[in-house]
Amino acid sequence: MSLFKSLKLVKNKKYANFLPRFLASLIDSQLLNLPFVLSIFLIVKKDSWEEMLAFSISIIALVVLPVGLLTLIYYPFFLSRQGKTIGKAILGIKLTDKNGKFLSFRQVIFREYICKPVSFLLFGLGMIAILFDKDHQAWHDKLSGTYVHLEAKRVSAGIVTLVLLLATHAYFIFEIFNCCGGDRI
Repeated sequence: MSLFKSLKLVKNKKYANFLPRFLASLIDSQLLNLPFVLSIFLIVKKDSWEEMLAFSISIIALVVLPVGLLTLIYYPFFLSRQGKTIGKAILGIKLTDKNGKFLSFRQVIFREYICKPVSFLLFGLGMIAILFDKDHQAWHDKLSGTYVHLEAKRVSAGIVTLVLLLATHAYFIFEIFNCCGGDRI
């Protein structure tokens, strides 16, 4: 008997379980991280320290600050308007309240920035709760009164998207180290 069968993990086809939620989260984080990796790549492509420094100041003003702000409003914007981030849309999952309605901007901020850190306390036990809860709710879902619905099974699409994003990141990181060759680091 496998570990998962012996744990008697709850299956509920109406709500998204751990895997699609985890993949959606990884996709969103990789999308939000991509401008930073690309910025570093563009900085290290410069020929001299002086050019790198001057370009770095431009990158901070034109990329880092706007993308940092975008990161803060990404989840509240998408989740309050359509119940989905880009990652959730790819995976076919949607966030709602107990009545099936989208959350307000303020409710999403409460869920994402106040309740979600609670789920990561004690080694992520609040996230692991998704596996055992009848409605696949994490602690932050319980605290904020939210549900993540499974609209379509698109785990394969999520895996392909994540692999492409990770390959893109790996390419830029490889090029960053290849470009420097240890001379400027």
